[in-house]
Amino acid sequence: MSQRPTIPLLPATSPVRLPANGKQFHVWTIGCQMNEADSAKISATLQEAGYTPTGDEQAADIVILNSCVVRQAAEDKVA
Repeated sequence: MSQRPTIPLLPATSPVRLPANGKQFHVWTIGCQMNEADSAKISATLQEAGYTPTGDEQAADIVILNSCVVRQAAEDKVA
C-alpha cells in the first residue's frame, strides 16, 4: 500500500489569511442585541479574511442572515 501525502492544516487561530480577491459580503441581522454582537464578530472575521462589507445584498458574494427565535424563558418573562 502506498502512503497518501499529508497536507498540513492551519489552526483556526493562524494569522495566515487567504485573500478574498475583492469579494464582498452582506450581513442582515434580525433580533436582539446578542444578534448584533454576533453579526459584528462575523463581519470582523470576514474583513480579516479580506472580504469587503457592502450594503447591497445583490452585489454581495456572501449573504448572511443572522436571526433567532425566542426561547421559552424569555417568552415566560413577557407573558
